[in-house]
Amino acid sequence: MLPRNLKQPTVELEEFLSHWKVSHKELSVICECNISTVQQWFLDKDNANYCPPTELHLHLLAQAHYLWRIEARKERKKRLRQMYWEKHSFKGGLDG
Repeated sequence: MLPRNLKQPTVELEEFLSHWKVSHKELSVICECNISTVQQWFLDKDNANYCPPTELHLHLLAQAHYLWRIEARKERKKRLRQMYWEKHSFKGGLDG
């Protein structure tokens, strides 16, 4: 558990979207909010209905970003291991 004075990590919406291609519906699931709330984030800032993501939403985006990056790394490691063993398994071991 984080100390009370330590701020939880957040990721700005634009940063999250620069890494992940997700729909408004998927954002609503990630951020545990209504799709109408998500749609407000994309309105022009001069629009009376515009409302930015809250600190909680940005924290939930940070969690998703972290978890997805970890999974992507696991997948990459798995593919690299597989490539390694395919390359070396038919040539008589590591020395080829």
